[in-house]
Amino acid sequence: MKRQWRDSPPMGKKQSNTTRKHQQEVVVLSERDRAVFVDALVNPRAPSKRLAKAFMAFWKNKKR
Repeated sequence: MKRQWRDSPPMGKKQSNTTRKHQQEVVVLSERDRAVFVDALVNPRAPSKRLAKAFMAFWKNKKR
């Protein structure tokens, strides 16, 4: 898998989180990786029982 990262200059300790929020990372994908990624977005798998159970536990705690 080809990946290309565009790094910005190093940030000092005094820079705010707002500045860091606007940085971008670029990932260059091969044709196969792109197709798999787009297919996963368009046709997601159904959630597993374990994920559904975790979500329900989270949701119950959030309502409190």
